[in-house]
Amino acid sequence: MSDFRLQRQVTFKARQLAVQTMLMFLELSGSRRQFGQDMGTDEFRANLALLLNEPVDRVSSDFEMNYFLAGVPDHEIAEIAVDMTGHLLRQRSLEDYRFQDEYYLVAFDGTELFHFHDPHCSRCLVRKHSNGVTDYFHSVLEAKLVTNTGLAFTMGCEFIENPPGGYDKQTCERNHFPDLARKIKKRFPRLPVCALLDSLYACEPILDILLQYHWTFFIAFKEGSIPTLYQEAMRQIERRGAPVLRETLDDDRVMTFRWACNLEYRKHTLHAIVCDVHNHKTGEDTRFMYLTDFRPDQKNIKELINLGGRQRFKIENIGFNVQKNCGYGLEHCYGTKGFAWKNYYHFIQIAHALHQVMLHTDLQGKLLQEAGHAAPTGTSALGVFTSLKNLAKCLAASLANRILNAFALDAQFAAVIRPRWVFNST
Repeated sequence: MSDFRLQRQVTFKARQLAVQTMLMFLELSGSRRQFGQDMGTDEFRANLALLLNEPVDRVSSDFEMNYFLAGVPDHEIAEIAVDMTGHLLRQRSLEDYRFQDEYYLVAFDGTELFHFHDPHCSRCLVRKHSNGVTDYFHSVLEAKLVTNTGLAFTMGCEFIENPPGGYDKQTCERNHFPDLARKIKKRFPRLPVCALLDSLYACEPILDILLQYHWTFFIAFKEGSIPTLYQEAMRQIERRGAPVLRETLDDDRVMTFRWACNLEYRKHTLHAIVCDVHNHKTGEDTRFMYLTDFRPDQKNIKELINLGGRQRFKIENIGFNVQKNCGYGLEHCYGTKGFAWKNYYHFIQIAHALHQVMLHTDLQGKLLQEAGHAAPTGTSALGVFTSLKNLAKCLAASLANRILNAFALDAQFAAVIRPRWVFNST
């Protein structure tokens, strides 16, 4: 990372400040102040020196961490998070979870980060309520590589901000999709991508981009998205003799699959797939409907719906929901100055990626076995600690109270570890 500070006046190196920030999220501290209180021990300072492999006279305060992150251009830390995903792809760690053994599922979605009652900056998004209250907020458009086993790794993001110098119409997440897609295509030019998008993206400009990049796709399809196309799709689906497939699940829910092929929209040939779920116990009906360029038939319709289109919810559940409600504090504004709030977002993506590798691989079992403990093959950290919060709590307690031993820092042993994913039914 670059360092904008005057070096002769620097007390804390950039590496130390960055590692402290990463540890703050790995430990799920919840705030900069809490991290400073928890890690204000001689043991943590000694451990930080061991991790950095250089002397550390003292641990920096949260103000010094924040000052540094406010000045570092956020694209530098964003590249680190994306490079971690690229490393997993180069190692072929995720190829077993490709859709149809070929395509990597990449889900796109926007989410609100935090809001204020007064303008934070000139590029804030604005929301006016009927009671006269005005919110100023920041959002992000995120792309995550997702798997049907419940993994989600960042592929890039675009912060949704109004243009500088004033504007006639407020921006939205769809306006930032072209820039994000361009970045992903540049970083992963030959990656076979299957894009998962919500109904906001059912429009010609987005379809043109997907066609240009040779990306396959599933786009949630609603009546108001492209009205004429929706009407034609439903006319085909509901006609007498149209193909249909039904399946009854163990909980007595009935899934009805239907589809319409060769729908013409401008220069695109599309297909519509529908799954209606009826719950006999509650009487509730749920519909999942998608536009796609995969041609559906009796043999693949269930795969297209369940392992394709419906996987978009992973970016919401495994991505945003975990980062908002499981300790990362995605909606907590860790810093408002300069690039700070963006850089904290990127560090959350880094920590989340590391946590997933810790929790869902056999790394924990291999470390226990090498340290001389009895551990069954395939033991994961989730099996040992039972939850993300417990893992983070134990990590924080260890770093604050125990000096790391030689085994914990054995780079030679670490270099030969090839973690394998371990999942269970939960």
